[in-house]
Amino acid sequence: AQSLDFSARDHRGAILGADHPLTLVSAASVARNDRLLGKLRESIDPLRSVMSGLRAALGEDHPQTLRVATSVAVSLRLTGKINEAHDITTKALNGYRKRPALTTDTAICRSNAAAELSGLGDHTGAVSIAEQVVADIEHIFGTRHPFIGICRNNLAIYLRRANREGASAQALHAQRLLHDILGRDHPYTLASWVNVAGADSPNRDIMTTAAREREARDGLRRFVGELHSYTLAASSNVYLTENAISVGSEATTEARRLVIRQLTETLGEDNPYTIRARQGQRIELELEMEPL
Repeated sequence: AQSLDFSARDHRGAILGADHPLTLVSAASVARNDRLLGKLRESIDPLRSVMSGLRAALGEDHPQTLRVATSVAVSLRLTGKINEAHDITTKALNGYRKRPALTTDTAICRSNAAAELSGLGDHTGAVSIAEQVVADIEHIFGTRHPFIGICRNNLAIYLRRANREGASAQALHAQRLLHDILGRDHPYTLASWVNVAGADSPNRDIMTTAAREREARDGLRRFVGELHSYTLAASSNVYLTENAISVGSEATTEARRLVIRQLTETLGEDNPYTIRARQGQRIELELEMEPL
């Protein structure tokens, strides 16, 4: 997909010019693919440039401009720039409100707003928005669509953070749905398995939690690579659980130090994943509604 998007961007740029909306949309796809491949920081500046170009060419509230603005906000949030991300998302939501029809893009923007609120500490507000997003996506696609699994995965995270009931049930529902639709080895299925283990960890035998986490981590290593943000997050969780089992063995402690160093080098020291790993906290994997 990345190769095709590179080709489309270069071809359109050569014929239409670098500032043509179609060229800019292809450039946004390239940057979004970088984010999906784990290159979070590298995706920000190209997406900012596209957003500025589309604002100039099409206007602030054009659907393509709003879509790319949401993508910019996702990259900013995932790199820890949550306040800036929320400002962009709020403006995008205001643009969507001028278009009363419910669309997938509107729901995706709202989902991003929920993630930002939770990142800013308003977990109750995040739950409220995430519940509405689930209802919106079910209205658009029905109950058997991967976006439903993504939304329920994220809702489970916010429920747990808000100390509300139902987190484990939502996480398991999401994992089973993604497994059935996308397959057991899809990165989103594996990431949702990380969250099932995390949601269950206070109430489940620690050896079972460790086995689940290792399975998810090993799958992510195979399918997205050792240094992808999902893999590093899953690895950090594995070493936290193993540390609890072996009570601070030297091998586990050193492995955890390596993961923290890899997170810092790959994502930055201010990235939410890096901070949680450094503080000895579990990392939960929010999923984005991207083309699947």
